[in-house]
Amino acid sequence: MKLKFSQLAKAVLCTAAMAVSALGSMTISASAADNINVDIVCKNDTTTVSNAEWSIYKVGERKEADFVLTGEFSDYPIDMSDFTDASKMQAVADTLDNYAKTDGITPVSTGKTDANGEVKLSADSVGLYLVSGKSFENTTAKFTPSPSLIEIDKDIVAEGQITVYTKFTYEEIPAGDSDYGVRKSWIVPDGQEKLIPDNIKVEIYRDGKLFDTVTLNADNNWEYFWKDNSSAEWTVKEIDIPAEWAGKEVTLSLGMIDDEDITYYNGKEIARGSGFATLRKYMIPAAEVKAGKGIITVRVSDFGGEGGIHGKPETLYAEMGGQKISLAGSWNCRIGLTLDEMPSAPMSPEGSSYLSVLYNGMVHPFTIFPVKGVIWYQGEANVGRDRQYSPLFQSLIADWRKQWKQELPFYFVQLANYLRSQEVQPDSKWAALREAQSDALSMEGTGMVPAIDLGVAHDIHPKNKQEVGRRLALLSLANTYQKGTFDVPTFQGYRISGNKLILSFDCEVKAATGEPKGFIMAGPDQVFHQATATIRGKEVILESPEVEIPIAARYGWADNPECNLYGTAGLPVAPFRTDK
Repeated sequence: MKLKFSQLAKAVLCTAAMAVSALGSMTISASAADNINVDIVCKNDTTTVSNAEWSIYKVGERKEADFVLTGEFSDYPIDMSDFTDASKMQAVADTLDNYAKTDGITPVSTGKTDANGEVKLSADSVGLYLVSGKSFENTTAKFTPSPSLIEIDKDIVAEGQITVYTKFTYEEIPAGDSDYGVRKSWIVPDGQEKLIPDNIKVEIYRDGKLFDTVTLNADNNWEYFWKDNSSAEWTVKEIDIPAEWAGKEVTLSLGMIDDEDITYYNGKEIARGSGFATLRKYMIPAAEVKAGKGIITVRVSDFGGEGGIHGKPETLYAEMGGQKISLAGSWNCRIGLTLDEMPSAPMSPEGSSYLSVLYNGMVHPFTIFPVKGVIWYQGEANVGRDRQYSPLFQSLIADWRKQWKQELPFYFVQLANYLRSQEVQPDSKWAALREAQSDALSMEGTGMVPAIDLGVAHDIHPKNKQEVGRRLALLSLANTYQKGTFDVPTFQGYRISGNKLILSFDCEVKAATGEPKGFIMAGPDQVFHQATATIRGKEVILESPEVEIPIAARYGWADNPECNLYGTAGLPVAPFRTDK
């Protein structure tokens, strides 16, 4: 029987010594080269990894003694100075790797290693490159690559090649008679074996309930196996503070917390933090750190949105001297109280949210000046209050026109896609707010710029402001200055033909790539299903095997929908629904 070790990946806790490439200080030009072979080697004295995917990205260029980010990486807020510190250089590599994968940046070259653990990639210019690998896990092994930075300078260009020895961890999953297993792997710098404790304790959970507590040590090769023929979900958590940590400061990383937190260790408050996008890193005082079980409690206050601890699993850990204990996984949680159960806090007249403060302080003083028009980009804070937003937003437009004593053109941006992507999400609050925004188009002299294709899941403020500005410029030039056109296809109506629902637009539409995406439809039961779309000129024909009698359809109706419907001018179709 094969060992189902992959189900217990959270039990594998590693500390790794990271060797980084040294970057020279030679000043060189960013001239192009014909071809530079980048030989990626993914093997060491004991392991050769085949079929591992590696990519290279050009991320920067040298500027005297430092580097500057270039291309698609140029807008990222990363300090690229002083790479004499290896740990700092690794942190930059990790950050760039995260950006590249999260934002879907296209690599310069990519490929998979052969049976010898090697793959040949290519670059075409001097500069700073990110070497990035793709992790994988199967029934026999778990592969975790570490990104690194290399510089291709004029000497490398002259030779036409460079060899990069990659950094990675590779864990073989042994076969045996057991159904499940947990193993603790230690990867420490040479000569630092003293960092490894005599033993650790691990709690094993079956379907979220404590199943067993076991001790792992050198005598049992830091592993434990057991049998179970059920389809239960198994998780593990290391619970003990290593003995050598006692009496020493421990760094506690809790990822990001939405919105505010008070953090306790063994019942004693150690820190407070705020900001939904702020990484929490606290210090547990040395006097509070004792061997054995340590209880971390986080009191979270959420004032809107999803709330809770979020971010990537690797950002949750306790660390001392380079040795980490992962805190990722399921936490016990309960709601102490909801804000709905409390009376509203009195609003301070000195606060920015007090009635008329922002208007009187930042808008009214400008009503004495002539203004050509208004550009408006707002709405995230009103998600969940779409019924309120629709009349409120239109009232604001009407009032500003009254204050300026003219019919000001009022152009606004519809909210971008955000949060976790779901194919079918008819209850989306973000979609409802986008619709409330579009209601303002019923007013004369208004215009809307869709941004449903510009957002990212992890950032409420997407980075591509340039395209937002370009679309606003096209709209303003066309509608206010009568220069050019702003051709965004607008949904006109629909009809039903058999099991198909046919949408009509005021101009031709097309899919940016592949088949049209982002459509859902429902029958008399009002249950929505993903729909297949076919474009026919100014029409889109929808059908779904789950819907025999179509009644309603929606497009882009989700927090973060995958939409690819555009007009011939390259501007996206705004989200809409037929069942409003």
